[in-house]
Amino acid sequence: MKILCTSLKKCFMNPILLSVFIGGIMNVLTSKTYNDAGKVEYHGIPTEIYMSLQLLASTFTPLELFLLGYNMVGGTKFLDDSKSIWRASMFVFLKCFVCPILCYYCIYWFGGSDDLCMYGFLYGTLPMS
Repeated sequence: MKILCTSLKKCFMNPILLSVFIGGIMNVLTSKTYNDAGKVEYHGIPTEIYMSLQLLASTFTPLELFLLGYNMVGGTKFLDDSKSIWRASMFVFLKCFVCPILCYYCIYWFGGSDDLCMYGFLYGTLPMS
């Protein structure tokens, strides 16, 4: 029973899962609607704060990849070696920038249509986890 409680606690305190749960709660609390004039109205929090949170949310994918690798390597032991930090940063760069471009051109070189090339580009931007 103790092992089960410890495992559940670690699962729910995982920063990746925790951010997904918090995002789901915020999505419900801050739903948006359109008024008669067609203007978007955000409920629950002011528009300025909502837009700031949207900017922070756009950084989730690269940070999620970095945090996943950080947790897999061993947490704070990882920070002792600057070479490891540089290596992890390069992997994030490759995944976020090089992989989508490589997918696009591989499909292009094999005779894919423009729509298929764009699909490959978008597929390359998805997180691996």
